[in-house]
Amino acid sequence: MAILFLSALLKLLAVSGSKAILFTKEPLTGLETRTVLLSQAILELAIVFLLSRPIAASTKLLICCWVGGAFILYHVFVALIAPAANCPCLGSLTQSFGLSDHHALWLARALALYIVVGATALLMRLLIKQPTSAQSPVHAIRA
Repeated sequence: MAILFLSALLKLLAVSGSKAILFTKEPLTGLETRTVLLSQAILELAIVFLLSRPIAASTKLLICCWVGGAFILYHVFVALIAPAANCPCLGSLTQSFGLSDHHALWLARALALYIVVGATALLMRLLIKQPTSAQSPVHAIRA
């Protein structure tokens, strides 16, 4: 949740700038990078809000898997459509942090993979710990 919140804040900060990359067309949607980043930031903040609500842990983990999977699919499709395209993930902020376009791209991919693998591992752990109906305490007492 912290990664999504930080990502959303950084995107909001990035769209407030006036660097040329913000006005270029994003390769997958064809929209201005600024518009895509703003939309992503709003979606990420909505997901952070949803994850902060009192819902089942398994539901939260499924949401994280969905978000991470969407990030990975985005990068796969961009790599297929425009292999030479830079990752506009944080607009011009990557340069402010001293990251090259190549490193920013791999950092974004690594974070997406981290979200998916981490959420999937936690979800599997949660599902393995949950007793099935044959192993439930009520079933054991009746037997």
